Amino acid sequence: MHATTDGDRPPASPAGGPLAWFRARPEGWLLRQIFRLMLAGTLAAVVLDAAGMLPAEAGLGSGADAGRPPFPAAPQPMPLERPGAGDHLRPYTPDMQPAAPDGRPARPRLPDGTPIAPPSLQRMEFSFRESPDGVPFILGRGDIAIGLAEELRRFDRAHDLRARYFVVVSNGGVTQEAEAMGRYIRDRDLKVIVPQDGWCLSACPLILAGGTTRVVYPEAWVGVHQAYLAADSRGSTAAAFSAGIDSVARSMRYLEEMAVDPLLWRLASETPPQEIYLLTAEELRDFRLATIVSDNIRMQ
Repeated sequence: MHATTDGDRPPASPAGGPLAWFRARPEGWLLRQIFRLMLAGTLAAVVLDAAGMLPAEAGLGSGADAGRPPFPAAPQPMPLERPGAGDHLRPYTPDMQPAAPDGRPARPRLPDGTPIAPPSLQRMEFSFRESPDGVPFILGRGDIAIGLAEELRRFDRAHDLRARYFVVVSNGGVTQEAEAMGRYIRDRDLKVIVPQDGWCLSACPLILAGGTTRVVYPEAWVGVHQAYLAADSRGSTAAAFSAGIDSVARSMRYLEEMAVDPLLWRLASETPPQEIYLLTAEELRDFRLATIVSDNIRMQ
């Protein structure tokens, strides 16, 4: 269930969708929620610092490269049932590959039905492709690591800036890098697709937010959770406190910049790093994280 107290839980959705209740409240309510969100990030940072964690990089999911544990070379299938109203939380590990309830791993597919190999849990790799109709696009698969936004920029330029779409499958990574990638995608006027049976988890939705058109297939997984800090041997509680506030505030500003409802980050802040809050099709639309939720997509 969504981790709220009874006092914070909205009533049954009125006409206008599940966010109508939020938007109908006075401005002071929204400010209180933003404060709570920042406080949650701050407290998480302090706890992690007390446990010997560093604020070197605030990340969603995998954190900074230096804090990434050694995972197997291949993703580990984990059954991940589709979300429903009041049923959003699922276990999360950075090495997971969503699977059907019977344990069969998800097999992402491009809009034309071409299979996509699942990410290998390594640094995101880019490949340049064309649809059967000759529409050029970039496919990104893997972890969002430091320096990846610049790699995407160079890769795109190497292919003469011809791509019209960015198709992504990712378990997450470093939030700052995902935001930088999203800004580049927006500047390039690229459309973003989370493909059929694909997934965009943890920091990845920040990339999705950058698309001028944001397409999510109904049979895809999109989810968010709390930012957490990479491990290190230095730092202070004060630095961790500041890093926690900065991470939350920066991501909310980024979402506003991308015309995505920043209240999305309330859901992220209330979801522990070891879980993922999966968004329903209705939530994807209401938060404006997706502009299209459909399995009838043709690149053009």
